[in-house]
Amino acid sequence: MSKSKVSKAAPPTGALKEGSSDSNCAKVNSPQRVPTQTTSPQVASDALKVNGNSEKGTAGLANGEPSQTGVPNLELTERVKELLRLAQDQGHLTYNDINDALPDGLASAEEIEDVLMKLRNLEVEIVDQAEVERIKQPDPEQEGKARLDILDDPVRMYLKQMGQVPLLTREQEVALSKRIEEAENEVTRIIYGFGFAGKEHIALAEKLLAEPPKERFDRVVLDKKVDSRESHLKALRKLVAKVRASDLDTDARFAEWRSGRMNGAGAKLQVRFKKADRTLQKSFSQFYFKHKVIEEMCPVAENIHDKIQLSLRAIDQMEQERNQAAAPAMELEQRRIEALESFIRMTYREYLAAFAELKRFSALALQAKTEMVEANLRLVISIAKKYINRGMSFLDLI
Repeated sequence: MSKSKVSKAAPPTGALKEGSSDSNCAKVNSPQRVPTQTTSPQVASDALKVNGNSEKGTAGLANGEPSQTGVPNLELTERVKELLRLAQDQGHLTYNDINDALPDGLASAEEIEDVLMKLRNLEVEIVDQAEVERIKQPDPEQEGKARLDILDDPVRMYLKQMGQVPLLTREQEVALSKRIEEAENEVTRIIYGFGFAGKEHIALAEKLLAEPPKERFDRVVLDKKVDSRESHLKALRKLVAKVRASDLDTDARFAEWRSGRMNGAGAKLQVRFKKADRTLQKSFSQFYFKHKVIEEMCPVAENIHDKIQLSLRAIDQMEQERNQAAAPAMELEQRRIEALESFIRMTYREYLAAFAELKRFSALALQAKTEMVEANLRLVISIAKKYINRGMSFLDLI
């Protein structure tokens, strides 16, 4: 078997068995890059139990049947396990290591090729012996420069880390997409329930309708409406007027309910308010805004949350001090909370609970999106690895 038969092709059987000084080496990824289970001797044994290209080669490794050269296959399997242990210890294998480990009776070119093929399937790369010698005796200046290059190249460090992310199966990708959709739907539902949602939709629509426009149409409107931009803008003009009137009516219904709670008419007025609010929320989908518009309303919700918490802490502190002179200040904080309640159209307790849910579902959506992005990048990296050593650098392939 000549040298070409292993890396860019396999070496001659004689060269492998005679331990030529010009032999190549098989450099195995370190345990950090290749999970232990991938290159462990047990996995190697399982891999070698599978029939290779030659039915007469390593097909009987699992049952200990003698190969066509008379070498027991169980013994051959143990020798391959030893090679993998050695590769994990020293980081590479030379052909001399393989000569020392394989039985002397193994002279079949097909059997040796099958063993090398199994090692390649365990992500073994083939490099020149000269390169191995250079790595063993590095130049101090070049070694220091290489170390600095690795540390100073965040892209390579990131890609190395991304290489550890497992690829998604079809079922996992579908489940991840459902997680993203469900979390985003919950975020949308909560934002629509806040009193400022209608005003935010109107403000954004007016930016699109301004002359010249103050917002890019394709950035905030769904892609399916891009081709019919003019007709959608025409519809937006009518929708803005409708939503503005509905929003003002809902504000009035909320004010009636809040003032009527004290005289026993609160239940009836609350039903009227909830009905007006549901009607208003149904019109939001007609704007056809992207989900990023909903996400951009989250900072508004957080700002209101912070103001409520600030007023509540101030009231709590003044109550603990029990200072009569602080009564006007306490009343001022109460009025601030009432003004915020009118803006969000719910009590501050309801809002704090809704905001906690908003944060939770936003975090779930972000986590699922991050997993999807990492998995997609991992897929790109795995595809690019198949085309390395073909004249282009790894980063250029990506």
